[in-house]
Amino acid sequence: MIIYSNTNLAFRQDVESNHISDIIEANFIEKIGHRESPAEKTAWRNSMQYMERVLRNSEIAEDCGVLIEYTIPNTSKRVDFIVTGQNENQEKNYVLIELKQWESADSTDIPELVHTFVGGGFRDVQHPSYQAENYSRMMGLMNEGIYSNGISGYPCVYLHNYSRKNPEPLLDPRYSEGTKLAPIYFIDDYRALQDYLKKMVGSGKGMDILYDMEHGRIR
Repeated sequence: MIIYSNTNLAFRQDVESNHISDIIEANFIEKIGHRESPAEKTAWRNSMQYMERVLRNSEIAEDCGVLIEYTIPNTSKRVDFIVTGQNENQEKNYVLIELKQWESADSTDIPELVHTFVGGGFRDVQHPSYQAENYSRMMGLMNEGIYSNGISGYPCVYLHNYSRKNPEPLLDPRYSEGTKLAPIYFIDDYRALQDYLKKMVGSGKGMDILYDMEHGRIR
């Protein structure tokens, strides 16, 4: 299930009109049957403003696809943001972007877990790179549209409120396996994220890829 899907151009127009969070909420109610929390709607509004700027300045094709709140088949896990398109070699790709409102985090001694403020308190949660990589891997395994049409996934993380520390706990060597598979982009790394999108999906033709993903049978 996908709560929102559109072209890159239409997504940017929805954000510029200041209606994106209302559109996502209306689709959420229609497809899920209830409202999300006010905090979730605020997160949509904030994160989508950042993503609109990234997509606009990345100069990716206007017919790239944008998916928001994609539910992985047979799970309750929802992917924040996906951009679909072809690279310069006409290879079909998607970039999965795990969005976080975090402003700081600490490493832990527990594999793959970090300590940060979420849900009103400090908790140990999965490192976002491992989360993004796991989501992308599950999508490839469970979605026939991805598996059968040669669509490749490239996960990453965008922490648009988070200033990189020195040293940065999320980049601690204990997490290197995850960060290699799903790189992290911090508040000042927006140009690098723009370049990444341009490289992976910048040539467009993303709506056919989006269709295959949205209508793929469960494997």
